[in-house]
Amino acid sequence: MLSSKDMLMPKLAAIGFRHNHSWAIVEELLSEPDVELVAICEEHAPLHKKAIGKWKVNSYDDPLALLDKAKPDLVALCPYNSRKGAIIVECFRRGISVFVDKPMFIDLDSLEEAETIRLSSSPRPALMGGLSLREIPLFATAGKLIRNGVIGEVASVYTRRPHKLGSDRHTWELDINDNGGVLIDLGIHDLDFVMNALNSRPRRVVAHQSNLRFKHLANFVDNGSMRFDFANGAVVTIEPNWLNPDGSDFHGDCCMLFMGTKGFLTIDDTTGKALVTTLTEKQRQVKQISDGPRLVSDFMKQHRGEYIEFDPAGMVEANRWVIRATESARHGGKPIEA
Repeated sequence: MLSSKDMLMPKLAAIGFRHNHSWAIVEELLSEPDVELVAICEEHAPLHKKAIGKWKVNSYDDPLALLDKAKPDLVALCPYNSRKGAIIVECFRRGISVFVDKPMFIDLDSLEEAETIRLSSSPRPALMGGLSLREIPLFATAGKLIRNGVIGEVASVYTRRPHKLGSDRHTWELDINDNGGVLIDLGIHDLDFVMNALNSRPRRVVAHQSNLRFKHLANFVDNGSMRFDFANGAVVTIEPNWLNPDGSDFHGDCCMLFMGTKGFLTIDDTTGKALVTTLTEKQRQVKQISDGPRLVSDFMKQHRGEYIEFDPAGMVEANRWVIRATESARHGGKPIEA
């Protein structure tokens, strides 16, 4: 059990630097009061050298050795996607709080084991996923308007998330067995945001995925589509892909459309604008929230047992459903229900 001193001066360890997100996550955690980085773990030599050059702390080759010897209170986790689940389980067995880059899990077995341990632990270790749409002002503002009923009861949602693949991807990012596939790796952002905006959960999913452009990559999928029936009656279609042309001005030309009984709302990531049109007013640009909650700060509050805005249960449920969607796609679009 954490002492009051540990709660006030938590020790942080970083396990894995396999995605560029990892560096920013560690830096943001270190910007929190009294957080101290005590150890890192990364077996990939160039990434290990970069991390040690940046932070002069003890390093380990094995995650379990780090957990048992460095005894951190917090872990920033960014190894291969396929390794995250098992490490989260080991952290929770030791009462260690985890901030993990998205996706949190790519298989149901480790997700359910981790949740069983977390929910039965006292005190409960904190868990947060790097699902940044929740804290980006553009999306945070749009989500609040939807929850407040500005466009009425939402009937349908469409989201598009194309990304550039680029030529600098690591081998693990090009293998569905390691990255989980496009529905999980990219689609998790959209599903988590939509679930939070609608304050509802899916009850059924039908999904498809294929590899059309990068056929030389044997275990890769470059596009997919998920259709969710939500408990509140909304139909949600999410389409992530790695097909954005290299010549595009944007890494991802991402957008969302929410259609409701009183109007509709669009979010355009390329222009940074959210536009709303209702039965009583013409189209207007939404004024964005500038000081909403942050994932890292909320994670630290959760670790201290304080009130939080971002409930990790919703993030876990979103992970659960993109995993189910991937299973649907693997079985030719077989419907999967809760």
